[in-house]
Amino acid sequence: MGPSSDSVRVINYTIGDEFLESVDRIEGIDRSRIGEVIARLVSGRTDVLGCLEPHELRESAAGGAPPRVRTDDGARAFRASLQQGTAAARRLHYWRLNDGTVELAKVAYHDDMSINEVSGVGRVNPYLNYHYLHHIYACLLCFLCLGVR
Repeated sequence: MGPSSDSVRVINYTIGDEFLESVDRIEGIDRSRIGEVIARLVSGRTDVLGCLEPHELRESAAGGAPPRVRTDDGARAFRASLQQGTAAARRLHYWRLNDGTVELAKVAYHDDMSINEVSGVGRVNPYLNYHYLHHIYACLLCFLCLGVR
């Protein structure tokens, strides 16, 4: 049985300047897994986020380092797990804007803590990679309508 409509609020998302290039460049992960994780992230279903281990990206590797905040708009940097238990596990880096919108920044290896500080909102033409975006939408529909876990 799918989630109730009261528990689901699809989160607006956009694609940053470097995101699609990083997806094309990354090796060792199936593109469908990236689409699935994005769909989980923007589905608004908190019950499907646990396995992604989303957490703030910090200014440095120090335990008490402050969260990374983009200076031009106050967006906060996050990362989520695309893989676990594998060497150089892949991660999804994204910004959460003040209005709740998710800006997909890049796909990176575990030890890469970088993220593009320049806002990429509205700069990427989504038709450039239509098939990939179509997969994200299909995954999102599965999470929302079918209650896939």
